[in-house]
Amino acid sequence: MAKRGLFLDLDGTLCDSVTGLKKAYLGFLDTFGVRGTDQEFQSLNGPPLLEVVKTLKHTHQLPGELPDLYDYYVEKTVIAHASSQPARGAKTVLEKAKEKDYLIALVTSSKQDQAEHWLEQFNLSGYFSCVIGGDMVAKGKPDPLPYTTALEKLSVEAAHSYAVEDSEQGASAALKAEIPTYLISPDRPESFASDIHFKGLLTSFDEMATKL
Repeated sequence: MAKRGLFLDLDGTLCDSVTGLKKAYLGFLDTFGVRGTDQEFQSLNGPPLLEVVKTLKHTHQLPGELPDLYDYYVEKTVIAHASSQPARGAKTVLEKAKEKDYLIALVTSSKQDQAEHWLEQFNLSGYFSCVIGGDMVAKGKPDPLPYTTALEKLSVEAAHSYAVEDSEQGASAALKAEIPTYLISPDRPESFASDIHFKGLLTSFDEMATKL
């Protein structure tokens, strides 16, 4: 049987961190007297943190050098992750994937060391064969490079694998890599309607246990 992979996003998928990350986003902008919005926060759900900070600096004409702004934003996301729990049913999904011989990869826009620290914090590291962080690839989501890199690392075939994402940009990256993909969302993006690799919507991460 061909080797198969399970590719998981971190924030909003495996990790229940969206509330904390939104607080980090709002707090970052508030430092400069800028009020963030739900719409902007959602639009930035997916790309690597460096791209997020570049966008915020350009959009709001933030003062300071990009490396300093980036470090400051990362500090806030580290705090957000430290207080964020695994998604409901996370261990159930991971255990079932292991039982069925899936190789599991974390494909995240967060920094690799930050993601690995979170996995260690909740004793989840042993389930994962690799972690692809946003700082490891030249292009982040929605570009497929994070997922094609993970496919190469695991030496698995896309057609026999699954990806799980909670954002349109993240799911787009997985679909462009031709990985059958589930999206945690109440609504299906119109752009996915004709994509043969889009498997459907999940109401929550724990539902993935029924798909393996």
